[in-house]
Amino acid sequence: MGYTVPVRTREFEFQDGDLKGLVVAFRANPALDDYFDLVELADTAAKGKGLEPVRHLLREVARIGLVSWNLENGEGPIPATPENFTGHIPPLDGVRLVSRYLSEVGRLADPKASAAGKRSAKPRKSTSPPS
Repeated sequence: MGYTVPVRTREFEFQDGDLKGLVVAFRANPALDDYFDLVELADTAAKGKGLEPVRHLLREVARIGLVSWNLENGEGPIPATPENFTGHIPPLDGVRLVSRYLSEVGRLADPKASAAGKRSAKPRKSTSPPS
C-alpha cells in the first residue's frame, strides 16, 4: 500500500480594511518543485521589470496553493481560482498575502514536530492580518 501526502492548509484572515473578514486558505505543504518555482518567480517580480512578473507570481501562487476562501459578490460565492484571485483581490493586499504565504511555507521547522519527524497535520489559523 502506498503513501499519499495529506494536504495541510493554512488560513489567513484579514482583520481590518476593505477585506476585513475575508478568510483565504492556502495549501501549507506544496511540492518542493512548486515552492522553488514560486521563490524564483518572487525574486523575478521583486526586480521590478514591469507588472507581468507580479501577475504571473500571483496567479501561480493561487494555482499551486489556493484552496478556498469565503469571498462572495451580490450573486453568491466566487470560486477560488487563479483568475478570480487576481481579478478580485486588491493589488497591495494580494502582494502582502502572497508574501505572507511564501514566508509561512518556507519556515524551516514546525515547533510541534516530533523527534520522529512527524508534523502536525492540523490546520492552523492566522489571527493577524496578512502583512
